[in-house]
Amino acid sequence: MANLTLPKLLIILCGLGALLMIQPEIAAADDDEDENQHETYILYFRPTQNAPPGASGKMKISVDASRGDTRVKFSVRHAYPNTLYTIWTVFNELRWPLPKKGVDVPASSAAKRPGFPQDGNGVSPLARLDASFTAGMGIDPGASFVTDEDGDGEIALTLDYDLIREAPVSNKDVITQCVSRAFDATKGCLDTVKITTTWLRTFIGEFPPSERARRCANYDPDADSDVVSDETKRRGADARLWQCVDPTSVNRRSGRFIVRVPRFEFDHFRLAAHPDSLTHGFIGGNGTDHRIDMVGRRSDLITD
Repeated sequence: MANLTLPKLLIILCGLGALLMIQPEIAAADDDEDENQHETYILYFRPTQNAPPGASGKMKISVDASRGDTRVKFSVRHAYPNTLYTIWTVFNELRWPLPKKGVDVPASSAAKRPGFPQDGNGVSPLARLDASFTAGMGIDPGASFVTDEDGDGEIALTLDYDLIREAPVSNKDVITQCVSRAFDATKGCLDTVKITTTWLRTFIGEFPPSERARRCANYDPDADSDVVSDETKRRGADARLWQCVDPTSVNRRSGRFIVRVPRFEFDHFRLAAHPDSLTHGFIGGNGTDHRIDMVGRRSDLITD
């Protein structure tokens, strides 16, 4: 610095000052760019006839267009205190207005909606595709939370899909278990409970032969009956019947991947209270083990 003349020193200092003044604007521009990649929605839940007086719920949904994931934050106020709640993505079409009596929250079957998978379930858990569900043995992952003594609670999670446009569909195939009377099956069933534990899958054969290699990371043309019709020359089981692995999900280092799952546009969400403090895996269950306190209708989505 001792070799610099005063004019040169002033020029350098002025330049540094200008740069410092510009930096916040650059940072602000970066923030704006990041914000522009997100679509944010607010959804106020409506109480059903099962909700306690004064209950309210709010969901904030932020879709990241660049990453293809969704951040969800839900809060409820003045619901039932010290109660386990779960939130479900529903493809069945809610019948509005809701009834004022009884406990049912009626909806029309999703099977009537054009393009809905024929083996799809009308209700799916609000959870990540890679969530390790326990099938009801303990509190399942996803949108599960417990309210405090005032009936307040909240849950925040990041989903690995675009919730607004392509919510994953679960499997409708279930087993029906009898709840026998007095531990004696000979006396008939007190009621029946439906149980399932899986997402609906997509198979390689559902894609045209020209697209199978691009759409399915585990595709083997030498095992494809459409390519090798001679069974003696075909390698292994028919590749058309394999579950299709999404190429974008494959992690070569960890060996993890996700099978392609059919997606569909949701109709509404359901906030379910579990009076027995247990969840029940992937299936929405029935009125014997939960009640629907609030619903969040797609038609009520507000752009934030």
